[in-house]
Amino acid sequence: HLATCYCYFFSSTNLVVTTTPRVTVTRGRDVILPCWLSPQQNAEDLEVRWYRTNRFDSPLMHYQSKTFKYEEAAYVGRVSFGLKDAASGGLNSGDVSLKLLNVTTEDAGEYVCYVSSSQGYDSAPVNLLVTASGSPPFLSVVWGEDDKVNVSCESEGWYPQPVLRWSDKKQDVKPQSLVYKNLSSGLVLVHSWLLLSSTSEPSCSVGLSDKEVKEAKVSLGTLRKTAKPGKENFCVCVIVILSLFVFDCKYSKS
Repeated sequence: HLATCYCYFFSSTNLVVTTTPRVTVTRGRDVILPCWLSPQQNAEDLEVRWYRTNRFDSPLMHYQSKTFKYEEAAYVGRVSFGLKDAASGGLNSGDVSLKLLNVTTEDAGEYVCYVSSSQGYDSAPVNLLVTASGSPPFLSVVWGEDDKVNVSCESEGWYPQPVLRWSDKKQDVKPQSLVYKNLSSGLVLVHSWLLLSSTSEPSCSVGLSDKEVKEAKVSLGTLRKTAKPGKENFCVCVIVILSLFVFDCKYSKS
């Protein structure tokens, strides 16, 4: 997804580098970081550097005299020139966009597109946003004393940190605990719990935006009627992404 505005950084009177300032991509996919010369001109004989902010001397891709050098080991084999759109003429038309393969969470952040010639130079940034949609929330229920029920919610595999919300009968509820954990994969796990009465209908939703929310919910009153005395654990998973999908529901007596 490309932003609708553009960045212009004027460093010389002969070269103007233009970029799309923000690009969003899903983890594991390929992405184009658009960068081109305006007005259009041939870039085959120019110097082009793509580097992370403040790392000019360690470009992830350096093109000069029609040869390539790669200074960042993490990007070797994953970067090349790409086309900013289907109508682009590539280097011949001043398109010096970067193509990045198999995007990881470590790739998120700001990049700089730098172009120079014997007459001057210019550069402009591109901010890469990486996202990952996690697992459906897992709800567990533990019956306690005094008609209180401990309900916990857990979901993992998100990036960046997701938003977790509790509600009871469509009314927002503040949890007793909300914990985020960074996993070795670079993704995020979120865990939360709260205490409710046995007649509650809790819902736990996790997501990066209102349009990509995964939700789990249960009616404690209905569950209680079918359960025998003692403690039970219960899980239910529901995903809400434009439409509703209901997963297996089960409970087991402890």
